Amino acid sequence: MRILNTTLFTILLLFISGCKEKPVVIPDFQVPKGERNILIEEFTGVQCVNCPNGAVIIEEMVAEFGDRIVPISIHHGFFAKPLPESKEDLNCHCGYGDAVTSLLGKGPIGYPAAVINRAKLGSKLFPNKDEWKSLVLNELKKTTPVNIFLKSEVDTINRSVTLDVTLAGSEAVDDLFITAVLLESDILDAQILPTGKHDENYNFQHVVRMPITDPAGEETPPLSKGEIRQLKGFKTFTIKDEWDIHHCSIALFVHHKNTTSEVLQALSQEL
Repeated sequence: MRILNTTLFTILLLFISGCKEKPVVIPDFQVPKGERNILIEEFTGVQCVNCPNGAVIIEEMVAEFGDRIVPISIHHGFFAKPLPESKEDLNCHCGYGDAVTSLLGKGPIGYPAAVINRAKLGSKLFPNKDEWKSLVLNELKKTTPVNIFLKSEVDTINRSVTLDVTLAGSEAVDDLFITAVLLESDILDAQILPTGKHDENYNFQHVVRMPITDPAGEETPPLSKGEIRQLKGFKTFTIKDEWDIHHCSIALFVHHKNTTSEVLQALSQEL
């Protein structure tokens, strides 16, 4: 009988201990690593005979890879001088092209030219246009240490725009800058074609109209691993009357500036 009671007592203890509520351990929040989008800054101009061929390659990548390609068309330098039949000067003289070449430490030798995520890929900072797609395919495989999110509030009557930006770090990131640029697409104006003909209704895409931040970017404090930083009312600006607000978009990207010029993440958003 004593042996039976001891056995029952042991079973009861196991039953009671099994019924105890176990504490739930909640792990620390981790910001997942996102896919790295690709910023392509194309140097072009209305007097560049071969630039339409470069534009075709970029638009093919946009069609294939969608939002993961963030193109910026910079009309800059000699080739950006208006043609006699140009309706406007697409070189906005806003300092953006000069800022990019200053950050890179050099500008393109010939046009069309493009820098991808402001990084030296392969053997060149400005690779040949025939290499653009293969280099972009390699970059698309990478992840980013910082995710960015953009919300824009547009007042179409006053033509004002307010940007809210959110940063989320999957890793700690130092030397962090933010650049925002206003672009306009579907601009019909004159361009020299590869045939030498002047097309007075060439359709220009992703043209820099104005930098929203400092052209070289604005510094933001280092981002900690797992940190989510909200920058409400990051920037407010006004779109000029001569720009079609319905064809405007924002290019926003985060990048290094003092250590390297590499772009860590980019996005584009139509207004």
